[in-house]
Amino acid sequence: MKIYRVALASLVIINILACSDTQTEKTYNKIVLTNKDDNVSNIASVEKTVLGFLNWYKNNKDKLGQINLIKGGLPDKNTNYSFDFISTRKYLFELKKSGYLSETFINNLQKHFIEVDEYLKKYPQNDEPIQGFDYDIIMKSQDYMDVWSNLNNVKILNKNINNDKAYLKLQFIGNYKTKYYLTKKDNLWLLDNIVNDFSAEE
Repeated sequence: MKIYRVALASLVIINILACSDTQTEKTYNKIVLTNKDDNVSNIASVEKTVLGFLNWYKNNKDKLGQINLIKGGLPDKNTNYSFDFISTRKYLFELKKSGYLSETFINNLQKHFIEVDEYLKKYPQNDEPIQGFDYDIIMKSQDYMDVWSNLNNVKILNKNINNDKAYLKLQFIGNYKTKYYLTKKDNLWLLDNIVNDFSAEE
């Protein structure tokens, strides 16, 4: 019964994330290229933002990992997992200080924390991987080391820019591809969302 509940909750969380990503794609798929000279400059700025953030996250991931977002659980099996929202505020503040992320990115991550917290209240646990936290919450993947080792060897598969919206699809190695959605604010491109793409298509 417990396994069924965990599996059901996993599907709910996955569906929520999938719906969010699908809505993002619907919004950004309407983007078309406009002025050629402006786009050359904008594409360079968009790529700089994406790779800048990935480098920043690579160098700060361990520091961020020292902020304990979850309390309880192992090794104390008498205490169930629960969210430490003081720590989550600190975590989000540190992310925002990077200068690469939009309010949309930060708000969606905060929403994710709240959804996982509600799940833990509904399905208490103390000794299992936490649903919604069994992968890297920024990279949205368990296996992303290929990104770290190929930041200087990136292939742009697709790019679209129009006014203050941008979309960039990168391939790092083999079939490892990620999509990045950005918004321009105060003349700066900021990341709204990161989506992994495991399809065989470019």
